Amino acid sequence: MTWIYHVAIADDWKTDLRSESYEAATRGVLLEPGGHLPAVTSDGAQQVLDDRYADLTLPLLLVALNPDALVTTEIPVVRNAGSTGVRIGGPAPCLDALIVCQVQPLERVGARWLAPAAFPPPTRWCRDGPLARDLTRRSRTGW
Repeated sequence: MTWIYHVAIADDWKTDLRSESYEAATRGVLLEPGGHLPAVTSDGAQQVLDDRYADLTLPLLLVALNPDALVTTEIPVVRNAGSTGVRIGGPAPCLDALIVCQVQPLERVGARWLAPAAFPPPTRWCRDGPLARDLTRRSRTGW
């Protein structure tokens, strides 16, 4: 099992925390055609940042998601054949710490957003850990 990643504009993530359902697919657009959220494997994160976000200077977040937990909640996850792309079949429950494994700000250096140099191993889910408490606090107080 490996995590999948979604690039989120920080303000979109903050707004959707209040509703507990993340629906901003890409650059402020609600769900992509077909009702899905785009995601990517760790191997494709830098390419997505270069292709879709290079010109954007708003703060970005990299949201690590547990695809098995999404499927358990009846949200389909489909890997695009022959690519690093993944389609999440609907809004993501953004306060579920079994689904949202990590949220980290991305760094912009010069004219380029940088994906993390190392992605954490998907070994520990944190329903009652610091991320769960942080997500709950942020949903009440804002980002």
